[in-house]
Amino acid sequence: MMVLFGASCIATAQQLVVTVVMSRTPSPYISDWRSNPNTVQFFVTNPTSQSVEARFNGYIEGEKRGRVAETKLEAKIAPVTIPPGASTFNGIDAHLIEEGAVRYLGPTRAETQRSGRLPEDNYRLCIQLVAVDEPWAPLSNVMCAPFEIRLLLPPSLIAPSNTGSIGTPPAFQWTPVPLTPGKFASYELRLVELDPG
Repeated sequence: MMVLFGASCIATAQQLVVTVVMSRTPSPYISDWRSNPNTVQFFVTNPTSQSVEARFNGYIEGEKRGRVAETKLEAKIAPVTIPPGASTFNGIDAHLIEEGAVRYLGPTRAETQRSGRLPEDNYRLCIQLVAVDEPWAPLSNVMCAPFEIRLLLPPSLIAPSNTGSIGTPPAFQWTPVPLTPGKFASYELRLVELDPG
């Protein structure tokens, strides 16, 4: 499911308009966002008759954790050329998720940086186009889109017990995997016979 958010902004010289389309339940791994360009997309409108060079500046903020990641504007990232009219960019085109382009923040900074995985929370991704050079003057509105990260706990076997003896056809039972309403887990079960010793 994709969520679309847009807003108009006050027209000024080189004022761009950004709309964010974000998967509502993306992978918690930022590397997966690189391999799936549909995870996040940006629609940019340039109402002028000239192309504009800009940088995408953004942050990820959680309800419980606060800001967990933001763009490093000082990083040596190539600018994006925004032609007149409407354009579409993904996270890769925008250079938002390149190595070295993101700064991780907050109490989970070390874990997120090490694992490349966002912790569980309800988040919002906020984006703005800014000038290429310092002081990175804003060139667009700020637009945000919500998403959520849920880490699944693997099921554990309740019955029959692990390494237990089975005399009759067993009824398997394991702990449930909590998912959002309307979503169901599928399971793969591997049964191995153990010889004595």
